[in-house]
Amino acid sequence: MEEEICNILADYGRMVYETSYRILGGKAIFTVPYELERLVA
Repeated sequence: MEEEICNILADYGRMVYETSYRILGGKAIFTVPYELERLVA
């Protein structure tokens, strides 16, 4: 169960990064970690 939850979160993170990269281009590498930290906190 724990591994499944981690996989779901990893897939969601990948989806967020891919979408951000399409919109922001190279700036996504700086923006995504900040936004994901806000999501988790």
